[in-house]
Amino acid sequence: MFTWRSPRPGPLVVAHRGSSDSAPENTLAAFARAVADGADAFELDARLTSDGKVVVTHDRTLARTAGGRGRVADSTSASIRRLSAGAWFSEEFAAERVPFLEEALELAGGRVGVNIELKFDSRRQDPGPLVRRVRDIVRGFPHPGSILISSFHHGALALQRSVAPEIDTGILVYPPGVPATPGVRLALRIGAAWLIYSGGNIRKSFVSKAHDKDIRAMEYTVNGRMRLERALRFGVDAVITDEPAVVRRLLER
Repeated sequence: MFTWRSPRPGPLVVAHRGSSDSAPENTLAAFARAVADGADAFELDARLTSDGKVVVTHDRTLARTAGGRGRVADSTSASIRRLSAGAWFSEEFAAERVPFLEEALELAGGRVGVNIELKFDSRRQDPGPLVRRVRDIVRGFPHPGSILISSFHHGALALQRSVAPEIDTGILVYPPGVPATPGVRLALRIGAAWLIYSGGNIRKSFVSKAHDKDIRAMEYTVNGRMRLERALRFGVDAVITDEPAVVRRLLER
């Protein structure tokens, strides 16, 4: 079974919203394809509906990937499930629906990891309802070691660690250019196991400083040979990519 803390000979390949280069992002089809493409884990975005369900979708509104109207937070799970989450990508995926978090975890089954990114409409939003609902779902999942919870909302991660210290967390570092030391200090204060940098703000020195404190480093979004080669030079522990099949082939050469 997969765990985020297991030592690996090379970086983990984490599929960004699933294999989002070849299937509609954040759908069960994209997650299944990620597994078939050889990803070690897949990343997804979690939002709370008006009736307290956790659905897997990136944007605060339903327009771009589901053709709906309004905000996810103002919509019921039943109304969201009536929408197609794949028709925008191609007619082949028109039957795809916005998944519940439980469905994505069931698909992973502990064979691959799942990076759950907690999404909020703003940093002023109370993170408690989503954090606690995700905690309850993950605690009902038989493979908690395969779960990593991340967010740009660092207050949400601090709360996550306080209500479920057994679940690993990863800090999404923002804005670009943020110094490494505060990121490491924040990770140590929260107890986060990972620092997750964008390609625009990662530096080799940042990765080294994280490793000095036994914190692992992840980079997003690593697509193509040149970005992967740089990630390898920097010594990152995981790469998030839209193209897990391509990255896997490059790593195996």
